[in-house]
Amino acid sequence: MPSFAVLGTKAAGTPPLTALVITSGGTSSPRTRVTQLVFSTTGAPSSDASWNVRARRATTAGTATAVTPNPLDPIETARETTAGSNATAEPTYTANSTLLDVACNPRATFTWMPYQTEGELVIPATASNGIGFEVPDFGGASTVRVHATFRE
Repeated sequence: MPSFAVLGTKAAGTPPLTALVITSGGTSSPRTRVTQLVFSTTGAPSSDASWNVRARRATTAGTATAVTPNPLDPIETARETTAGSNATAEPTYTANSTLLDVACNPRATFTWMPYQTEGELVIPATASNGIGFEVPDFGGASTVRVHATFRE
């Protein structure tokens, strides 16, 4: 299964709040699995107040700036999984579907990796379904960065 990396960002401000959304291409694509996440900020923090990011299931991608997934092995080509950054219209999130909710310090970087493959965040092979990474609270952060590694 080829692996890809993608980066999403979101500046502090008013909603929408999604920094990154990764979306399945449909039933002919394999189930995409998020294997690593790195949460960080850029710019000088305004305070040490924590910010948080949530990984949530979505049934539509919303409207965001397209981001091309970069293959970790340069021989691979992008398949059907797509990504978007800095949403201008929120994805449609499924109620009670939070997969991960992490509070971070704006002066530190946080890395998430599952201990076993059963802990990977799985995106179903259903058109327009995916996982969005929303930032409901910016705390002292100025711009939040969500870097994801996934495999198809």
